[in-house]
Amino acid sequence: MAKQRDNLRFSILMALLVILALGVVIERTLETFYQNESRDRVDTMARVNDLIREHHADELDDSQLLEEGIRGMVKSLKDPNTVYFTPSDLKEFQEK
Repeated sequence: MAKQRDNLRFSILMALLVILALGVVIERTLETFYQNESRDRVDTMARVNDLIREHHADELDDSQLLEEGIRGMVKSLKDPNTVYFTPSDLKEFQEK
């Protein structure tokens, strides 16, 4: 009887360790996936920026292009409580 109980405890302990190990592996896999996905999105934005700069007829201001891109992302949220301030906008806002 004691041996059966010890075997059961050992089996439960081993199952818990396997579940814990799987959880760690899954967490690391998902973390890597999301990091790679974010990196891919940033790379896509950089490629689009390069294509625009390469093929647009007019001279482009990098700062303005970046700020307008950020404004577009924030605007797409359609949230009146989410706004983007340029450094000068923020300074002006803080002075009021």
